[in-house]
Amino acid sequence: METPKQDSPKTPFAPFINRNADLVIPMDSNRKYHAWRDGQSIFETLRELGASEKITNRYVLDWKSKLYKERLNEKCNSTCEVIGL
Repeated sequence: METPKQDSPKTPFAPFINRNADLVIPMDSNRKYHAWRDGQSIFETLRELGASEKITNRYVLDWKSKLYKERLNEKCNSTCEVIGL
């Protein structure tokens, strides 16, 4: 029985991070991962994959500010729901 390669994706055609810490998005993956075709951002894909801070820094320069803004918006939305806005 053949063992899978280390840098193969969990499911066929899914994005993955290979052993060189490169983000790989196969052309035949779900279009939601195709940032170049109005899919989700590279940042979102890296978050889904659980990429480390080091890997994320390679691909997204301002990812910490994006995450901060996202969390701030979530807090604001929760607060607005509580006070009925």
